[in-house]
Amino acid sequence: MTDPYYDRMKTKTQILHTYFISKYDSEVLESSIFTPHPDSKHDEGDLFIRFVSGKTYFYPKVRTATFIGLILADSAGKYFNANLRSLESHNVSTEDELVGSLSRLTELTVGV
Repeated sequence: MTDPYYDRMKTKTQILHTYFISKYDSEVLESSIFTPHPDSKHDEGDLFIRFVSGKTYFYPKVRTATFIGLILADSAGKYFNANLRSLESHNVSTEDELVGSLSRLTELTVGV
């Protein structure tokens, strides 16, 4: 039996340890990695978003509900513009080591 709602989702997401890795069917967003903070009082986590342009940005303290909204959105790009674009962010190069090896984590998104 299949779930019709799940079947229409364009975003492919898998759970890998404590990382949620998503690959988007979008002209703007390529992939993301969300790391929830289980001890957060506000149900937050860290979000890395890789854009089709090749740039990767780090968004600290993103609400889990906001990430869930992103992966469920009919248009990930529109959702990003409305809900994430104005949040604090940091441009990240593959040499940065914010969460272990960021380059390794972004490589994992290719297989999603």
